[in-house]
Amino acid sequence: MPRPGTGLPGGTMMAGTRMKSIGDSKEEQLDSRIVEGLQAIGVRTRTTIQTGEIGNDRPIEITEERWTSPELGMVLLSKRTDPRFGESVYRLTNIQRTEPPASIFQIPAEYRLEEAGAIAERSKP
Repeated sequence: MPRPGTGLPGGTMMAGTRMKSIGDSKEEQLDSRIVEGLQAIGVRTRTTIQTGEIGNDRPIEITEERWTSPELGMVLLSKRTDPRFGESVYRLTNIQRTEPPASIFQIPAEYRLEEAGAIAERSKP
């Protein structure tokens, strides 16, 4: 159910172009672990939306875990559990750390370079 005056469901309110969080959040650092073959650092955030804050009749607890590779500087795994919307999981898979083939960067043989004026001349009726 949208909070009155926001038009947005639950956890977020819109004020102009800025987003404002609803609820109390607590963040905890998790032990590092291996995700998809890479060392990852985890953070768990628990947000509680108190009773009545968005028209809810009891507290709502939302949990998000983000596992980031310090080596790649990327999120490898993200899980969000919200009783209103269920669980969402993002997982980076098939991570290949080898150089791509040089052929994908080569200019095709049939490619040709034309001056901008020549292209304009050809497109005139």
